[in-house]
Amino acid sequence: MKKTITKALLALICLILIIPTLATVSYAEEENNVYYCREALKSLPDSDKLIYAYDKIVEGVSVSDSEISVFNGTDNISIDELKIVYDAYRRDHAEHFWLGSSYTYSYNSETVTSIKPSYVISGSALDTAKLEFENAIDNILEGVTSSMTEYEKEKYLHDALAMRVTYVESGNAHNAYGALVEGKAVCEGYAEALQCLLHRVGIQSLIAIGSSVNPSTGSSEGHAWNTVKIDGKYYHLDLTWNDQGSKLFYAYFNVSDEIITKDHVIDEAEFPLPVCNSLESFYFKKEGGYLSTYSVDSVGQLLKANSFTVSVYIPDGVDEFINWFKSNVTSIAQKAGVTSTFTYAYSKIGSEVILYINTCFHTSILP
Repeated sequence: MKKTITKALLALICLILIIPTLATVSYAEEENNVYYCREALKSLPDSDKLIYAYDKIVEGVSVSDSEISVFNGTDNISIDELKIVYDAYRRDHAEHFWLGSSYTYSYNSETVTSIKPSYVISGSALDTAKLEFENAIDNILEGVTSSMTEYEKEKYLHDALAMRVTYVESGNAHNAYGALVEGKAVCEGYAEALQCLLHRVGIQSLIAIGSSVNPSTGSSEGHAWNTVKIDGKYYHLDLTWNDQGSKLFYAYFNVSDEIITKDHVIDEAEFPLPVCNSLESFYFKKEGGYLSTYSVDSVGQLLKANSFTVSVYIPDGVDEFINWFKSNVTSIAQKAGVTSTFTYAYSKIGSEVILYINTCFHTSILP
């Protein structure tokens, strides 16, 4: 791994020390993880050759091969089929952070024979980066226990990564290394880092690709997030938009296709993507605060029970709810037990609203 025998020996010792811990907490579970897109390729015609190419790409990139054979010697694979396979591979394998954004291929009159991936890190720098990457993952996974449910593991990893990462463009912001090691990422880096963590604890995840309305600018832009499988059902999880700097939201924590497509567009794939039609593990269904209806009394009681700061989810008419809250805030505060002068504020992402009330006797955390 290193240029000298001494360094190689030290690296081997480090790996021997690291691997047993990771194996008990994460690797053993990841090995049993089913990669969704690989399975989805089986639904396509001539799937054997597609799976062969997929597996060869995974194997080759894992060791940074400069050229990877994708032809099984019998079944021709076309350029379009290679693109399908490569899309499936990229959505599944976010852990290959050293992979570049492009590749070339060799092609004869009948078939694609091999691909040549681009790499952004190589050699001894990659050896060091891989150790840093594993250490960062191991550090986060220290908070995961075997007694946790899948939902609890997912929420812990969601929150821990949000605390670690700042949304900023940088050299590695589009990959998992930038998020986990450097603490800097944009949407792609957030999603890939979270996927690596989820896979390590045995939770299936794939990268969702499309566009969304940026809650900060109101503009539509290219976007990536996760589709996760919790207790046998699929959900959308968008950590990027949940993480708003000093405030952590859950508006996009395990939502359905119906909810996510209110402000996200999901790009189609050449293989079937998961159907997300459940809200069973949606944050506001699990934790409370999902308000199909509301009143002065109910909102006042929620604020009182949550120390005058509470997150609520309004499935329909969130802007109307905010106007209603502002118009009725005095009565709501009284129902919450406020008997003195107070101030109020709110923060909003998607259909989630965080409500705050401050009094001279109690200070909530204003945005």
